[in-house]
Amino acid sequence: LTSGGAGAAAAWEDTAASALQSTEIEGSRTASAGSGAQAITGAGFEPTTIFIIALDKVSTFISWGWGDDAAGEAMVESDAGSFTQTAGRLVTVFSSSASAGFTAVLTSLDADGCTITWTKSGAGLDVHYIILFLR
Repeated sequence: LTSGGAGAAAAWEDTAASALQSTEIEGSRTASAGSGAQAITGAGFEPTTIFIIALDKVSTFISWGWGDDAAGEAMVESDAGSFTQTAGRLVTVFSSSASAGFTAVLTSLDADGCTITWTKSGAGLDVHYIILFLR
């Protein structure tokens, strides 16, 4: 219900169309998959923003990233309590020795999820992630 102003009748609005939509998807990028684009689907809608938490189960690296388009992304990574903030990247996960890992950028927000482009460093490693899709 919204006010029409002084002396005007109140009006009802349909807020269902503007309600927040969200879903989360868990997945991984394996070392054997290497560098390249990965389409992540199943959101059920075209997101306007994503948040991702990515880690390697073996090392102490963890990365939190967010993006609202291919040019608007940022991330924070932590390795054993040391934090680094980076713009222009969605994910960074490396081994404890920093000799193997992945970085990723948000390539696009798609009709049913997103596309992430991964770059493998060294031997790579298996990255596990949870993505929260929002609209």
